[in-house]
Amino acid sequence: DGICNEFETPGCTDSFATEETYNPLATDDDGSCLYDCFPVTISFDWDSYVNENSWSLSEMGGDNVDSGNATALLTSFNYCLDPSDTFIYALDIADDFGDGVIGGSVSINGDGVSTIYPGGDLSFYFDQTTIYFAVGSGVINAGCMDETANNYDINFNIADDSCEYDVSAGPDGWSYENTGVHHLIALWPGAQFIVDGE
Repeated sequence: DGICNEFETPGCTDSFATEETYNPLATDDDGSCLYDCFPVTISFDWDSYVNENSWSLSEMGGDNVDSGNATALLTSFNYCLDPSDTFIYALDIADDFGDGVIGGSVSINGDGVSTIYPGGDLSFYFDQTTIYFAVGSGVINAGCMDETANNYDINFNIADDSCEYDVSAGPDGWSYENTGVHHLIALWPGAQFIVDGE
């Protein structure tokens, strides 16, 4: 930190800590910080088309905390998040063009962060994705939350793509032919498209 060891002042150097533990004169953090909230740092690594990207941070099922547009390839934000009803926060990331944040990523770090789902890699998403993270005693249980699915479980608190449904036949007279080019088939949520039983 540019200060010789003999001149260091030990103490809590994090201004997010409680007034009782934070020492603005400290130069060497000694781990004595205590918090009324959860310190979190969110760092984005965007792709070259930063003007297409935006983000928002909110309590899961609750109030919006912050939002913004990508302004540089690397951006970072510090928060001290209050305990919420679920202790889970949602980070929504959008790409206006719809091709995703190619090669991009986001990291969520801090003493208060306990779990991140599904992860920070943004390469395989298109127009929008949501990354959840838990703070403090929060627990993320990802699974099927659709009550009409065969594997619905009331204990899940974040929906993933694992729902399983009974298979039903589609309209009569449909045929499918592989022409060697791209095909787009639109389905209702929860529907399945099965070709030759696979």
